[in-house]
Amino acid sequence: MTNNLKIPTLRFPEFEWEWEEKKLGEVATFFSWWTPTSSNKEYYNWEIPFIGSWDIDLRKMNKFITKEALNSSSAKMVEEWDILYALYWATSWKVAISKIDWAINQAVLCIRTDENKFFIKTWLDKSKWNILSTYLQWGQWNLSSQIIKSLTLNLPPLPEQEKIAWFLSKVDERLEASKKEKKALEDYKKWVSQKIFNQTIRFKADDGSDFPEWEERKLGEYLKQKSIKNKDLKVALVLSVSNKKWFISQSEQFDWYKVASNDLSSYKVVNKWEYAYNPSRINVGSIARLDNFDCWIVSPMYVVFSLSEGLNNIFFDNLYQTHRFNHLIKVWCSWSVRDSLNFNDLWNFQISFPTLPEQQKIAEFLSNLDEKIEKSETEIKKLEEFKKGLLQKMFV
Repeated sequence: MTNNLKIPTLRFPEFEWEWEEKKLGEVATFFSWWTPTSSNKEYYNWEIPFIGSWDIDLRKMNKFITKEALNSSSAKMVEEWDILYALYWATSWKVAISKIDWAINQAVLCIRTDENKFFIKTWLDKSKWNILSTYLQWGQWNLSSQIIKSLTLNLPPLPEQEKIAWFLSKVDERLEASKKEKKALEDYKKWVSQKIFNQTIRFKADDGSDFPEWEERKLGEYLKQKSIKNKDLKVALVLSVSNKKWFISQSEQFDWYKVASNDLSSYKVVNKWEYAYNPSRINVGSIARLDNFDCWIVSPMYVVFSLSEGLNNIFFDNLYQTHRFNHLIKVWCSWSVRDSLNFNDLWNFQISFPTLPEQQKIAEFLSNLDEKIEKSETEIKKLEEFKKGLLQKMFV
């Protein structure tokens, strides 16, 4: 098959004819509306659901307008199964199929068509980056109905649209189910972690006996600040840069970026199972550990530390993500003129700790949950890649 013909690479065997090139405006009608002035209280009550561009994929709303507001203009009601397309600013490109009847504001374009709605919606999703790169340039942040009408797409006859839409909807259903499964696992882990760290849930020793009560101690009893020598640092840096390792800086809030600078002499190296602590400004109080590289490089403002043998790493990884730990950070920071929490402050946190054997039990339990979450995340990524490949091959 040649790409000059409007025929997809992958298609169902019962379809053979070439697809037809059309403007979206040829196969759909369009409308949007205005936002009733908020100062007119007669325009707002609990009669008609009213949405903006952030809400087009929702089923329920907390904003409503009156019939008077609707009737005072030439507005039309969006109906269930209409296609909604966001036009303005950060939500430009967002597209959804309406789940209920409601009214829209001027930032949302309603697309009404006799073609298969899911097919058109999927094509708009697939074309997102092409639309944005073509029309949102040189300070222009908004799309318009005229732009959307002028978009060119290739359409098969309705029966093939419906077959493609049905198949892709099944992939979406599986993807959505996987995302819900992952979310349920994450929510369960948050819930059970809270119960574990406030000691509502306790573990038993291997012989069935109770572990001792948790004992309140200073966190610093388990922390060992790393002393960095310039000579050792330069050796590690050379190794890291040559192996294209990663580093983080304070302004990037623990996101990962490739090493881009040739002058890294002031940065610090963190080895496997060591931690970096951010004592000030953006993301103050953050702690990060990276266990899948031999070493990584952090901002010179960070404090590098490790744990003593009395504190399990996985237990600590979950401890510093608890509400209790974050509350301590907020309390200690509130005493400062600016957001800062130096390592000595962290050292003095009073926290209840179980014995090491119970820490290990907790770590094993939470690690098993993390493995299930990671497995679910891997499945989601595979499904997303599978869908991406389908979109490339099933559309012209």
